[in-house]
Amino acid sequence: AKAVHDHLTGRVCDDPKCKGKLRDTIINFGEGLPEKTLDASVSHGEKADLCMAMGSSLTVTPAADIPEDVGSHGRLVVVNLQRTPLDGVAAMRINAKCDEVSTMLMQK
Repeated sequence: AKAVHDHLTGRVCDDPKCKGKLRDTIINFGEGLPEKTLDASVSHGEKADLCMAMGSSLTVTPAADIPEDVGSHGRLVVVNLQRTPLDGVAAMRINAKCDEVSTMLMQK
């Protein structure tokens, strides 16, 4: 997959032993997912009984197809501030910020 952006965040690792340049993990419009990553994601989605889609519009395919597939045989939980096309498929819809939901989950 060809990168449209270099993905450098302008920040460096805060570990004094590292100080490496940080990159984001976002796939921007116009960029393709690496084939190996996509294949592994589809495979894991086929086996999953739960998928938490957090902070995604769930409109960009093929990545949006994976939570939809899990929702057809397992449970899909959508965490987002806006509605998504998969809200009707979701077993649970949480209208909240991802950081807040993640913090609460990690405390349990």
